Amino acid sequence: MSVSTKNKYDDERFFGQYSQMSRSVQGLRGAGEWHELKKMLPDFNRKRVLDLGCVFGWLCRYAIERGATFALGIDLSGKMLDKAREINPSPLIEYERIAIEDFDFAPNSFDIVISSLTFHYLESFDTVCTEVYKCLTEEGVFVFSVEHPVFTAYGNQDWIYDSEGKPAHWPVDHYFQEGIRHARRTSPSDDVAYRRSKELKKSVSLWLKRCLFRVLAKPRTKNKKDMKQQDAALVCFSGGQDSTTCLFWAKKHFSRVEAVCFTYGQKHSLEIEVARKIAADADVPFQLLDVSLISQLDPNCSLTNASIEMDQEKPEDSYPNTFVPGRNMVFLTFAAILARGKGIYHLVTGVSEADYSGYPDCRDTFVRSLNVTLNLAMDEQFVIHTPLMDRDKSEVWELSDELGVFDLVRTQTLTCYNGVMAEGCGHCPACKLRKDGLEKYLKRKEENQK
Repeated sequence: MSVSTKNKYDDERFFGQYSQMSRSVQGLRGAGEWHELKKMLPDFNRKRVLDLGCVFGWLCRYAIERGATFALGIDLSGKMLDKAREINPSPLIEYERIAIEDFDFAPNSFDIVISSLTFHYLESFDTVCTEVYKCLTEEGVFVFSVEHPVFTAYGNQDWIYDSEGKPAHWPVDHYFQEGIRHARRTSPSDDVAYRRSKELKKSVSLWLKRCLFRVLAKPRTKNKKDMKQQDAALVCFSGGQDSTTCLFWAKKHFSRVEAVCFTYGQKHSLEIEVARKIAADADVPFQLLDVSLISQLDPNCSLTNASIEMDQEKPEDSYPNTFVPGRNMVFLTFAAILARGKGIYHLVTGVSEADYSGYPDCRDTFVRSLNVTLNLAMDEQFVIHTPLMDRDKSEVWELSDELGVFDLVRTQTLTCYNGVMAEGCGHCPACKLRKDGLEKYLKRKEENQK
């Protein structure tokens, strides 16, 4: 683990002034956020605790005093840790000089991870969430506080004063701007921090999704038969670029793979034959299910109604008319029922929200919620895998290349809304997205090879 030598809190003047702050002298009761943070903390009894950015170790001490069996405080500042060992010592507390960006602990190392007012110093909050998720136990808890956006909206973190030296107003300049800011705190020199709101919201949302997924959608092992089937997957397969890439992704990650294809009243049945052939060539069992009732329920979809002209662009205030209402919900539900009968509990689908089509059933939120619903409905523990969820089309091409099926995907799949194989018609939304992604990937690949 690396330790940066550039740390403001090890500056003698800065540290001296920080040590005089109420939170430094009075501990937790002197921290402005403590009255709210305290309400969020879990039961520490018999728990292992990690404090990210522990400063003087007050939270570590608090945890031990409430029954924690072990607490580890990490901080980048050597002076902070020396002070923590002095004023908050305990044989049950350890302090280590580690940058939050660099910590890397084994899975299930901690029951509780806490942090107070530190994440504004980090360039990547997503990375921290990933590492926290990894080191927590299955029932682990992550609690943290962040600076209020109003407080961080303007660099000086102070009132704007009138001509008489009285506070006139609190500045909120640059409220909606993200990224690096330079704040004057306890020293005349700049204190570099990162302002984030959308990133934090996204990361916390991802964290919650992952936790929900882990608790409610973890593979179950009811008996030996189930255990044997944990390495099997069923792929929702259409013969297009995305599902074909997912098929070979599944073949790489599971020892047994099957494919299910759906006829739902689509105008171009050729895609079914394309899917059947690709599955056969890949030596993957193939099954076709008829769910054409979907096309009878909503007559306003251009993919199932030949009389409707297809939207070439996504409408500004709605999804395009290529959207088949309920399609992915029905596909995944039927796939889960079919998989259950085969003793398979892993489902794979090629939806993505990176190149967002406007389809609400391609969003990660929908997939995770349906995952939980399926588990509750059938008292099973299915896991829905979405390998393409965060990949744009160029990254999907890249993945197919990594899997060794780039040429197959390019020449043998059918993505086109007008039913033209390979490169397609060239002008429907699916073809344009596919082509733009391909050009972007080939350009990136060429540049990387130079």
